[in-house]
Amino acid sequence: ENISKLYSAGASQPIIQAPIVGAHPLGISKGLMVYFGTGKYIETSDTVKNNQSTQTFYGIWDKNTTPATTLTNRTTLLQQEILSEVNNYRAVSNYQVDWNRHNGWYINLTQGEKTYSDPVLRNGRIIFSTVIPSASNAAISCTGDAATSWLMELDAANGGRLGISPFDINGDYYFDSNDYITFSETVNGQTVSKSAPPGGMKSPVGAMAAPTILTTQGGDKEVKILSGTNGMTSVTENPGPSTRGRT
Repeated sequence: ENISKLYSAGASQPIIQAPIVGAHPLGISKGLMVYFGTGKYIETSDTVKNNQSTQTFYGIWDKNTTPATTLTNRTTLLQQEILSEVNNYRAVSNYQVDWNRHNGWYINLTQGEKTYSDPVLRNGRIIFSTVIPSASNAAISCTGDAATSWLMELDAANGGRLGISPFDINGDYYFDSNDYITFSETVNGQTVSKSAPPGGMKSPVGAMAAPTILTTQGGDKEVKILSGTNGMTSVTENPGPSTRGRT
């Protein structure tokens, strides 16, 4: 059996989680997408935020050709960005992918931030949790005061923000423009103010693992059970478009 490397970042980025694989956005005939994040939260040195290398979440196009072509850098990957944090929510860019020149996408995490649990591919979204250690704590803490997390929900096709908010920010059980956040973004060299769906929510339970996802009766909402170092809670979310029944 011939085994070849799909992607090499060109820098040391540990991967301790299982990747998840889905069909290419243009259809399974175009190949597959492999989604994974980098970072580890195992050793004592991993629990300090400062002086950490930048970690990344990737969506890499596996063209399912033989022999496979190994990507050796990011030059052909579309880069999305975490633009700002607004009231415990994250603004994420939404640059458009061009499959004639892009072999996937990536988004860099913030200083010291890393992924350490398996991602979820669901209804065209890539869902993953991150952890950010404290700035100076050098011991893994179970008290919940040493680290925090973000729950990221992005468009699996390009790694950017979704077209509608996954989070019910105003708590009215509807998902509309009232659940958008306002932030600044640079477009064609000009800084403009935008109102758009958030791409991430800060954890209310400290450092947390991947969420448990339950679909409500009728399928119009879903509940994510969040378990972290400060306890457990649940959030009701917009599940997005889905296919029900046999596929």
